[in-house]
Amino acid sequence: MTSLWQKSGEKARAGHLPRWRQWLEIITLYLLRRQGPNYYFAARFFRRSISFRDKWRHCDDREWEAFIDAVNAPLYQKTSQHKLLEKAVLTFAGVPTPSFAGFIHSMRGYRADHAPLCNNQQADAFFRQHLGKRLCFKGVEGFGGMSFRALNVIEQDGQIVLQHPISAKVFSLSEFLAPLWQDHEGTLVEHYLQQHPLLASFNPDSVNTVRLWLGEIDGRFETFGAFLRVGRRGTQVDNTSMGGLMCPIDRDSGKLLEVRQIKTGESFSHHPDTGAEMLGVAIPFWPQVIEASIKAVCAFPHMRFAGLDIAIGEHGPMIIELNVNPDRRGATHLDMPHKDMFERMLHSPRPQ
Repeated sequence: MTSLWQKSGEKARAGHLPRWRQWLEIITLYLLRRQGPNYYFAARFFRRSISFRDKWRHCDDREWEAFIDAVNAPLYQKTSQHKLLEKAVLTFAGVPTPSFAGFIHSMRGYRADHAPLCNNQQADAFFRQHLGKRLCFKGVEGFGGMSFRALNVIEQDGQIVLQHPISAKVFSLSEFLAPLWQDHEGTLVEHYLQQHPLLASFNPDSVNTVRLWLGEIDGRFETFGAFLRVGRRGTQVDNTSMGGLMCPIDRDSGKLLEVRQIKTGESFSHHPDTGAEMLGVAIPFWPQVIEASIKAVCAFPHMRFAGLDIAIGEHGPMIIELNVNPDRRGATHLDMPHKDMFERMLHSPRPQ
């Protein structure tokens, strides 16, 4: 509580709402809307430009879950939450997505050529097929980038090993695979996506992705908002929860409107590690990003709303994954009260 008290004082001295007003709003929103002080500061509700009406119209967890179940049929939600199933549906529908290499599982594993991938011997043959390449590994039930790893397949002394491209740490196959064979859910393996040079210039260590909120209203899709996430030097993931930068995107032009570090609240015009100019830069292939996002949502039955993660390759967008229940705090990055979206979608007739 002391740090939040100090933060409110810092914001007041910087010209935002006075401390007493901030805490009056924090207490009111907590008691009546179940929004805690951390949410208040993450959403930057201390700014004078945000009306109290808009703050009030941000929802709590219970309201968010009710909205998700109302727009996305609960019986079908899991089809896009399991990364292997999601990959299969996107591929079948012709949606651009990083190419499938294999599925590591002690009983159900298989390679893209349908050969089994269930033990170390089969894995050795699999990785020899990809010698000199970089592969991405994702837990099929992972979230927040916690299970993601991208590793180079190399050979040392006649043995296939995996090398981390940043730290150069080397893993033997048996060392790397031991915990994966114990994972009852399995691990998805994809070919590494070479991102567009512009996105790579921001931070080449991570694949920097767009998070786009898309909803169906009256039989057409609308982009509610989007932001680019950019990783920091030495990290392979771009998630803001892991220290990545958040950059709201203008829906019409695709230009970056702001570059901000969520945890510290600092704003930048250039990447703080690489020095690359970011503010005002336009995302490549922006119209195609929206087009691919719509196609991806349409591929899943009874899905009317999703938060999509999209990478930009050298030749266009690639759908990384769909989030049928994205973190509701994403609305704070977009300065969009949840209930503005709720009213538009829930009052729209649901397709039969």
